[in-house]
Amino acid sequence: MKWYIVGVTIHSTQYVKAETPEDAQEQVRNRSNSDLLNDCDCDFNITYTDEEEGDIDTKTPAGRLSSGIFAALADFESDLIRERTRADLAAALARGRKCGRNGGRPFSLTKTQVRTAQVAMADRGTSVAGLCKELGIRPVTLYRYVGPNGELRAHAKRVLQA
Repeated sequence: MKWYIVGVTIHSTQYVKAETPEDAQEQVRNRSNSDLLNDCDCDFNITYTDEEEGDIDTKTPAGRLSSGIFAALADFESDLIRERTRADLAAALARGRKCGRNGGRPFSLTKTQVRTAQVAMADRGTSVAGLCKELGIRPVTLYRYVGPNGELRAHAKRVLQA
């Protein structure tokens, strides 16, 4: 049996141990580049298969160099993607846009609406359906912000702090 590389991309390397390349295609599984390099250091006969360039034998110094370069490039690209994502999130946050872990979906009620709902819910004669219609929300949203006796809940406290 030989190890067959069935796909090398920037983000992952797919390889399997199989009798033929066709069998390898059926048994594809993902592995990280470090797993690939660890396997290359063993006594396995690992062969990269590329339709244009041919095979790269990892038993030779040139093959080990090539696989090291591929792994380094993949790690570099992964780090670049991570760095750019963080920079874009920071820039969006600086522009006032909330996204990702630092923000999220906007609140359904404004500060004024939260205070209105709090006062109305404290009054026992208030119709929940009428208050919801006035605020343009559903009862589940109202109760997410204000309790039945007018007490503020966590969502309402976050709105008032913002």
